[in-house]
Amino acid sequence: MKNFILTFREEYDKLSDEEKELITNLEDLNKPLQVESVWIKNDELDIDLQFHFFTHFKDENDLDIKVELLDSRDYIDFLNEYLKKKKWNKLLHKDESIPFIKDRKYSDEIKIILINGIEMFKNYVQTLHSDRKRTNSSLMKCRINLDAFGWVHLGKIQEIEPKNEVFNIITQIKLKPKQNSHKPPEAKIEKNLIDGFGTFFYPPIWIGDQFPIPSLKDILNKKPLVQFTKTIQDINYKNKILIIKSDGFIAIGESNKKKAIKKLNEIMAIALLFDIPVSIINESELGTVEIDPEDRRIGSQSMPINSMRTNLINAQWNIPINIEFNRIKVSENKIYELFNIAEKIKNDKIFKDFSIFYLESYTHFTNYLYSQSFIISWLILERYLSNLWKEKIIDKIKEDNKQDKNRENDLKNPGRWSAYYIIETLNLLGIIKNEQYKTFMELKRKRDKIVHEGQDCSKEESKKCLDLAKRILSENLVHNPE
Repeated sequence: MKNFILTFREEYDKLSDEEKELITNLEDLNKPLQVESVWIKNDELDIDLQFHFFTHFKDENDLDIKVELLDSRDYIDFLNEYLKKKKWNKLLHKDESIPFIKDRKYSDEIKIILINGIEMFKNYVQTLHSDRKRTNSSLMKCRINLDAFGWVHLGKIQEIEPKNEVFNIITQIKLKPKQNSHKPPEAKIEKNLIDGFGTFFYPPIWIGDQFPIPSLKDILNKKPLVQFTKTIQDINYKNKILIIKSDGFIAIGESNKKKAIKKLNEIMAIALLFDIPVSIINESELGTVEIDPEDRRIGSQSMPINSMRTNLINAQWNIPINIEFNRIKVSENKIYELFNIAEKIKNDKIFKDFSIFYLESYTHFTNYLYSQSFIISWLILERYLSNLWKEKIIDKIKEDNKQDKNRENDLKNPGRWSAYYIIETLNLLGIIKNEQYKTFMELKRKRDKIVHEGQDCSKEESKKCLDLAKRILSENLVHNPE
């Protein structure tokens, strides 16, 4: 490592002042520089994972290099303690070139680098266990802050010839277009930007026919995911600009946070009915955005890093290698259909309420909260039965007996007409078929045992109620989209 750094500095000194300004902070090995390396070895498969964290801290000595060697069978506890080091427990400096998150520390960025590197390492180990051929070593460079960066190396950095790697870095600098210092700065045009909120589909998705496939040149130039991303949808939803990107980021030009989360969860609910697995968006998972209403582009954005969903903001700046392992591919046509339906039902309050209940129920189900999921799914079924009761019985009675208000009021009385009696009556009248009747009654009895006796709900029981709720909502989408 020391030899590599000194070789870099020797070649760097040969550059012109203009060329020196083109060095990125992902490869700047000038003074003062400290390095902390974490080396994870898998002796069984003879493979290695190395993390190298470079800092330009002025209060530490130049060329202070530390190395920790760990066994691949036991390294997590060490990394947990490593993140607590005093050195990393400092707030990041604000960097105008990238979105800034308040109160974010060096340890937060390093944690993300460790997670991504370990996932890459595990995927590689799995391929070797599957008897697939061994690949060459790879080096991924990650930004931490203006004065810190990290390298993730699948392999051993000591096997890299310093002169060759330095040659590649210096060559890339010389190939960059030179800045024209005589060109006058362009005048800034003030724009009336729209404040809004945004977040990601979660679990992570990629919208398109295929995942991004970075070329060798892309990888060497560290082309991030954001440069492979395009706008998939750009519509007005309830008179607000709504934009969705191919990496699953969705933003709406709604400045009221509660209204924004309601509108975005309506989209999530319909996505779920289109078999796109999503979880409900919590208010804490919304980030702020600015949208240019003229070119309808998302400008600055800031995302709190407090969940797996919001952590996807960091993936935008990573090289999209092996993205297919951790994202669900969704076709652009499915997204177009989703928004087409969303537009048609945007004024249907009852259906939207039902779909939000389903989204909440599904989220509970995926989090193993089966009783909670069951109860919310049952709420959809009960409201569906009440609507059937009103449409097939009460409205008919009202039409046939316009003067008989007492009879209408009796039929509306929930004390007399519980879900049990409504199911029985609708079945006797042939409105609910026998098979449906059995299912509704079975779920009604289970609901009573959960609520009144505190009985647990199994995964199978919860799924049965959830699936029926989905079928009812999906039929409503097909038969009555308006």
